[in-house]
Amino acid sequence: VAPADGTKVLAEIITGCVKGDFGPDYLWFTDDDDGPIGAAHCSPEPFTEDTWNLRMIAVHPSHQDQGRGTALLQH
Repeated sequence: VAPADGTKVLAEIITGCVKGDFGPDYLWFTDDDDGPIGAAHCSPEPFTEDTWNLRMIAVHPSHQDQGRGTALLQH
């Protein structure tokens, strides 16, 4: 269940990434149709090899049910 103000949470995550709070290994994937449509954010699991944690995934409501979230996860 998404928080009541998901944009606030997303802004905090993006700010932390831009400031370098999370380290260089965090990855972002985006989907863009002349404007932001969706994003996924992941990071490596410490003390493992090739294991990643999905920290966040979001697709704008007007673009859901089109396979965009699935494409972000597959990427």
